Amino acid sequence: MEKTRDAIAGGLSGLFKGKQAVASDQGFDELEDNLIMSDIGVEASARIVEKLRTQAVKGQVNPTENLRSLLQEELVNLLRPAVSPLDLADRVASPWVVLMVGVNGAGKTTTAAKLANHSQNGE
Repeated sequence: MEKTRDAIAGGLSGLFKGKQAVASDQGFDELEDNLIMSDIGVEASARIVEKLRTQAVKGQVNPTENLRSLLQEELVNLLRPAVSPLDLADRVASPWVVLMVGVNGAGKTTTAAKLANHSQNGE
């Protein structure tokens, strides 16, 4: 997460300097590119930028200050935990598969080991 945070912060710092820096088509395109390069993902980046663009067009946000806080809010919502956590107790009786996806160094192997341990202990 540190790499992602640093990439987002570094790439976005220049976008929010001018008064109309982000609230233009070029600014939104640059924001989307920065989010994608920061491992946010193409679909999530497009959704976030479209929501920001809609808010800016409606005049509901100040081009610089509120877009930054709205972007932060959208990123936090994206990272919120799942609504229903994984319940291992229901899956003990039969074989089952868990697909682990993430960038290098995100903790997939560690999480898989923890899930295996919880499963073996009946937790």
